Amino acid sequence: MSIVRKLVSLLLVIGLVFSCVVFPASFTAPEGMCIDEYEFTVLENNIERTIIQYINDDTGTICIFELDKQNGEGKAEINVSGEVFDSSMRSISLENHVILLDDDIEYGMNEEITMSGVEMVDVNSGEIYDLGVEPGSRAAFAIPYGIPLITKAIEALLLVGSAVIIAGVAWTMAESIANELTRQTQYRYWNAKIINGAVYLGGGLSSLAAKSLAFCDDSKGTVMAQTGSYARGILGNLYDGPEIDSLGGGYWPHYHVKKNNSTRYKAHVWYFNP
Repeated sequence: MSIVRKLVSLLLVIGLVFSCVVFPASFTAPEGMCIDEYEFTVLENNIERTIIQYINDDTGTICIFELDKQNGEGKAEINVSGEVFDSSMRSISLENHVILLDDDIEYGMNEEITMSGVEMVDVNSGEIYDLGVEPGSRAAFAIPYGIPLITKAIEALLLVGSAVIIAGVAWTMAESIANELTRQTQYRYWNAKIINGAVYLGGGLSSLAAKSLAFCDDSKGTVMAQTGSYARGILGNLYDGPEIDSLGGGYWPHYHVKKNNSTRYKAHVWYFNP
């Protein structure tokens, strides 16, 4: 168990727990997504989590994959329900298994998910499977056949959730969650950064933490405020804006804190509403 805890502190953790899921009667009709031969049903998608389902038509097995975007450790986490098969076609329950993704790889930035550096760990025994080994090799003999499904499920979760995972942390495209965030009351500020020309959001921030980020020279970030009023509340007495860098390019109106009358910090303080 100590091995697992050490790994979890360094890598993105994907918890695999297999169980039945029962949804309330008020649950709305799900959407669908097909990646290669794998067809997923979208059960839930919001700022906190994305949940998809896969049904194996041959075995009737139902697998549930949940991307937890805001867990307490500050790391994105994926929980899974279902089973896979080993190379001898024996059924394997992955209860009490975790999958560890490499913190040095950015997931969702490219079309294909790489399994290099990805490990699956049995929490009870401490046994570790290297999921990035070459297919057909001797080391691959004990690896469950469900790995292609896991790869496509991670890809589907990121596409459905409009998310990327960088250094183990999930970032969600601002456009996809703007309405939800402007209605909630828990946070007024969020960590933010520009990724591929769009603004992505991380975890919620206190006003003190948001203000410290606003007074820096990170040109790729750093704060999204719920309204223009909240944005101005952390700017101090000198600031530039509001301004928009690129209409239609995924940017939002924002301010910059001024260092003095002639220079300003590079950090952006974006906001949703006036």
